Amino acid sequence: MSVIPEHWSQPDSKPGLLYETGWLLLAIAVLSALFVWGPRLIEIKLTPLRVIGSLVIGVFLGVGATSRFYASSRMRTFWSNPTHRVTVLFVIVIGWQIGLWFAPTWVILSTLSTCVLAIPTRLYIYIRARS
Repeated sequence: MSVIPEHWSQPDSKPGLLYETGWLLLAIAVLSALFVWGPRLIEIKLTPLRVIGSLVIGVFLGVGATSRFYASSRMRTFWSNPTHRVTVLFVIVIGWQIGLWFAPTWVILSTLSTCVLAIPTRLYIYIRARS
């Protein structure tokens, strides 16, 4: 049983847009805090290669994953199964933790840029679906 209504997962759902944008803004706030206070907790080294590489990864993930999810009914059907959703989220969280252990700067910057770029992509999908 889903906590949010099923129609919120549709591309033209305004409550779904606001719900997803709220989660993305929360993720941006948490990642920004981790980036600011992270040097006390983890080692963050900024170099041009790491920043540019992380931004490129974030562009592909933010735009690609968001647009692919809403363009494919197969992806939405796959995601509607709670078992698949929990499994995928578990793998993402564990992968993120392992990545944070080995390459914290790459992971934080890539995830931050993914979340930042997912918002305008989602807005574009919403506007296109409404027209």
